[in-house]
Amino acid sequence: MTVMKVDAFESCKQRAKELGQQHGKTQATWLVDMNASAESARRALQMYEDDDADFFDVFDPHVPLSGEYADDYSTAELFEECGYYRSGLHQSDVVAAVEAEAELADAYEFEYFGACTDEVVRLLGILAEA
Repeated sequence: MTVMKVDAFESCKQRAKELGQQHGKTQATWLVDMNASAESARRALQMYEDDDADFFDVFDPHVPLSGEYADDYSTAELFEECGYYRSGLHQSDVVAAVEAEAELADAYEFEYFGACTDEVVRLLGILAEA
């Protein structure tokens, strides 16, 4: 019989990454007007390719964990959806808990930003070809 050790925190972190990708991709659909002209899509893609900072002014992948808006997705919701509960994994070590929570939020935000940007570029590519 093979015994497999499961790292509960790594499982939570993987789920945070998956959620970040999913939410980021969804956000992109709100950022790109699929009725825009092919020319405007090509200009936007050129801005992206040129690393023009204005690209992110127009297509800002607003990461919801910032708490800027009251109805934004929160870290508490993220932790719950990931199955991370301080009392379960780090109940007696506050420093480890804070570091773990920051690591989960960072993993989510990194994947969110990347997925949102990739999807915006993909959608702009579709428009540019139309």
